[in-house]
Amino acid sequence: MSVNITHDHDNETLKSIGSVEGDWMARFSPVLAEIRGGGISNRRRAGDIIRQLIRVFSYRAYREGLMAGGVDGDTLDDEDTIAIDAHIKAQSAFVSNFTSVLFKEGISDDEAKQKAQLWFDGSIKPAYYMALESADTNGLYLWVTNAAESCESCDYLRGQIHRLKAWRKQDLFPTSSKLICKMACKCELVRASGKPTGSLGNVPTG
Repeated sequence: MSVNITHDHDNETLKSIGSVEGDWMARFSPVLAEIRGGGISNRRRAGDIIRQLIRVFSYRAYREGLMAGGVDGDTLDDEDTIAIDAHIKAQSAFVSNFTSVLFKEGISDDEAKQKAQLWFDGSIKPAYYMALESADTNGLYLWVTNAAESCESCDYLRGQIHRLKAWRKQDLFPTSSKLICKMACKCELVRASGKPTGSLGNVPTG
């Protein structure tokens, strides 16, 4: 069976979320450096700043996800607002744990270099896929493995095509906690045409 990937759609999708990712890195990394350097010496203030960044970029990622799914992202309806606000609220405990470690134990330079990416993959990128599902739940999406090395979960999913609602129902999307690679995942779900292929029933999980 031949599979067609909608390349223009795919390129715009990766470009839109890539832009959000780049801006997140440019904003989060200096904030973390200032916290570690003592410029932000109050844990509560540090937490508030990180939570605000998560709020701003989660909304932006959500809007990009809507547009990637073919829906105007300028105006969110009530269901969209409830969904994204619930997602943002769920990140608060992670922020509290993170700032506790920062102010009590500290983190190494190597750990600090990884944090912006980890926070994007774990807190911002999921908002994009939430919106994409909301906008294009019945669309067919292909699992594409981009990393030179991929985990057993992603190797199993490579090349499979399913409706977006099926991917989300199984909680299988890049950076999902069900994947062996979890937030380190570099795969993408890209719009495709054809018919669903593969099975999501026996995916190796972490």
